[in-house]
Amino acid sequence: METAIADPQVQDTRSGKSSIVGQEWRPGNYDLRDTWIPVAHSPHVTGKPIRRMVHSHPVFLWRDGGRPLAAEFHPDALGSGQCRGGELTGGSGYFPVHERYNYVWMWYGNPDNAHEALIPDVPYLPRAGKPLPRNMWGQIYFNCSYELVQENLLDLVHADYLHSDIIGDEENDDDRVYVESDSETVTMIREVSNKTIPPLLRFLGVPAKKADYRAVAHVHLRSGVVVLYGKFMPGFAQPLFHPLVPESRYVSRNNFTFNITGASPIARHGFPLLSYVIGPQDDFMMKPQNPKYQARGERRDVSSRFDAADSRYRMVMAKLIQRQKEGDYSYLSDADPGQDIAGLLDCPRVD
Repeated sequence: METAIADPQVQDTRSGKSSIVGQEWRPGNYDLRDTWIPVAHSPHVTGKPIRRMVHSHPVFLWRDGGRPLAAEFHPDALGSGQCRGGELTGGSGYFPVHERYNYVWMWYGNPDNAHEALIPDVPYLPRAGKPLPRNMWGQIYFNCSYELVQENLLDLVHADYLHSDIIGDEENDDDRVYVESDSETVTMIREVSNKTIPPLLRFLGVPAKKADYRAVAHVHLRSGVVVLYGKFMPGFAQPLFHPLVPESRYVSRNNFTFNITGASPIARHGFPLLSYVIGPQDDFMMKPQNPKYQARGERRDVSSRFDAADSRYRMVMAKLIQRQKEGDYSYLSDADPGQDIAGLLDCPRVD
């Protein structure tokens, strides 16, 4: 992986030089293919069909004898023999499906290229078995494209300002940021010393007014999956699986899961519910940004050295989109979505 504080390809706005980041970047205008997307929590998929959207394509989910199925059409329509499947299902009408981490994953792309090894690694979620307690998983919506949400999450520093009542403000002794990437993922790592802890977190079990803090945002570009892991020291970890289902250019579904079973009882019951506070705060900021974020303008999209993670994201995304436009849907030699990332997150595995 590459590691950097800022990208050399991104020039200062006063330099007058063009940026590789701004040349091909049009979020929401291209649906990346050949990837697994966690379209629903496993308990939501039953014998009764439910409808979801992926890149504006309808997807129907249900179980047959306990086995999850995903199709382009309602099962009643499939049974009539009057529906013809498209290229995403190889003409069969059925998408490849796999169940892992208590999610139903659907392959979006050429069915012949579907391999379970390409499902992203989430080390803090059980691969199979009984779902986590009901309060630890749920869903919220963002009224914007999934790319905008990914950029927002890669900016881990934004939490100090937008979510200061939950995460703590910007007061600290030292704040270091690292950015890593390969051809499929971008990662931001933030390490903070002596960070101010808000009273709410002390109430939930962080036993200090100040603590060291480490946070990681690991973003998978094709699938919309974001693996988040934050940890207060002293305190508790906040393992948050944050998959973003790209329903359309204007709506993203977040089927989130917290596995906070290692925290105090009050934190285990209360902290996951803060998703319904943090999510609307993010949506309030992102929704009005979405039209301008997707618009093509005369002014190039340039960034300062303080936007290393998001600038890297745009550069890697632009390259990936260009490859797919040229018909190359393969994974390059540096990319392995399913590789073990427990060391990167600095968290224990649960399976």
